[in-house]
Amino acid sequence: MFSGDQVISKIDLLKGLPPEWPEDLSAPLRRRIQNRSRKLVVLDDDPTGAQALHSAPVLTRWRSEVLHSAMRSASALFFIVSNTRSLPTNEAVAVTREIASAVACAADESGVHIDILVWGDSTLRGHFPHELNAVREILEVRGQHHDGVILCPCFFEGGRLTAYDVQWVTEAENLVPAGQTEYARDRVFGYTQSNIRHWVAEKTSGRISADAVFSVPLDVIRNQGPRGVCQALMRVHQGQPVVVNATSYRDLEVFTSGLLDAEDAGKRFLFRTAASFLKVRSGAVPRGLLRGTDFGISDGRGGLLIVGSYMEKATGQLHAALARDNAIGIELHVARILDSDRKDEETARIRRKIEEGLLADKDVIVYTSRNRDLAGDLNAGRQIGASLVEIVGRLSVGPRYVIVKGGNTAITVVRDGLQADEAWALGQILPGVPVWKLGPESRLPGTPCVVFPGNVGSDNGLAETICILREACNEI
Repeated sequence: MFSGDQVISKIDLLKGLPPEWPEDLSAPLRRRIQNRSRKLVVLDDDPTGAQALHSAPVLTRWRSEVLHSAMRSASALFFIVSNTRSLPTNEAVAVTREIASAVACAADESGVHIDILVWGDSTLRGHFPHELNAVREILEVRGQHHDGVILCPCFFEGGRLTAYDVQWVTEAENLVPAGQTEYARDRVFGYTQSNIRHWVAEKTSGRISADAVFSVPLDVIRNQGPRGVCQALMRVHQGQPVVVNATSYRDLEVFTSGLLDAEDAGKRFLFRTAASFLKVRSGAVPRGLLRGTDFGISDGRGGLLIVGSYMEKATGQLHAALARDNAIGIELHVARILDSDRKDEETARIRRKIEEGLLADKDVIVYTSRNRDLAGDLNAGRQIGASLVEIVGRLSVGPRYVIVKGGNTAITVVRDGLQADEAWALGQILPGVPVWKLGPESRLPGTPCVVFPGNVGSDNGLAETICILREACNEI
C-alpha cells in the first residue's frame, strides 16, 4: 500500500496493481456514447480542457444563440471556457452560476438532456468545491438532483495518474505525490494533501470528512469490471464525492461503462475531472497527432508565440524556443505594465516589434519577464492580460498561426484580443497540447491556435511545436 507521503518508483507502483480488465470495451463504449441522448457540457476553468480531445466545439462566450448552436452539434460534448481559475472565488462562483443558468435554459429550449462537468486541473488546482456547489444550486432549483460528484483528475498524457486514492505526478522514472510538487505551492490554490479523499476534506475545511468520500478502487475496476463499478456507484447518495482510481485508459473505459449503467438505472452525477476522462466520455474515435495540412494554415506572415505562464517548466521551454534560428524574442517588462505612466509606451513598443517580426516571416516570441514574485498574483495577471489584449487586438499584421503558453493567457488572447467567440478543437499537436481553429467571427478566422498548457510538455515542447507548424507552412 502506498500512502502518498513519499516519492516512489512508477514501476514499483504499477507492478503491484492487479492486471487490467481483459475485455477491450473501447469500440462498444464509443457506440453507446454516440447513441445516447444526453450531452455533456464542460465548464473549462482554464482553456486546456480539450487537451486530449478532437472534433468538439469550444465556446468562449455563452450567449443564447451560441449555446443553442452547440446543443445542436453532432459532438457528444462541448466546452465553455469560463476561465474562472483567473478569478477570485466570489467572482468565479458568480460566473459559474451565470453559465450554469444559461446552459440549463438553452438545454430546456433545445429539448436536450445534459450533464455538467466542471473541468479540473490534473494537479488539483482550482476553485473546488465552490464551482460545483454553484452548479448544483442552479440545477436543484430546476428540480435536478445529483447522487454524487465524480472526481477523476488523472491525465495520462501529462503523466498524472490516480492509485490508492492518491494523485501522482510523473517525474522521470518516479511518481511524486501531487501535494509535494510545485503545483501544490500555488499562491492561490495551494494544498498539502495528495490523497484525494483527504484533499476534499482540506478543501472543504472539514465540512466533508475524508471518511465521507466514496472511492472506486482499482481492485474493483480491474477485478469486477463494469458490473462492479455500477454496483459501487449505486451506493453513492446525497451528492457524495467519488474518487476514481485509474492508471490507464482501459481503467477509464471500464469505469465509464459502469457509470453509464448506473446512469441508465437512474443515478445522476456531476463531474470534476481532467482531460483523460473526457477523452473516453466524449465517444470520439482516436486520432493521431496533427501534422501538415491538418492545421489548415493559410498564407500569411510569420508566427506569433505568447508565453505568460510562470511555471518552471514553461520558462525552460521558453529558453529552448528562443534558441531557434528563426526566433525573435520580445520581453514584455511586467514592471512597466504595472506602472500607469509607462504602460502605453511599453505596449506600443511590443506591438511595433511584433509587426516587424511577422513581416520578416519570423517566429515572434513575446514573453513576460520571469518574475516569480508575481506568479499567482491575480491583480497583476489581469493587468498583464489587459495589455496583451491591447497589443494583439491592434496588430496590423496577421500571423499564420498563434501559440499561447499558459491557460489564462490563452483565453485572454483568444477571446478578448482576437475576438473569437467560438473555436473548434482540431486535436493535439503534441500529447496534451490542443489546437483550436478560430471561428469565422474572430479577427483571424480559421487560424490555428495552439493552447499550450503551462504545466505540460518536455523542455523542447515549444520549440518542437514551432518546428511542426513551420513544416506545415512549407506544405501550402
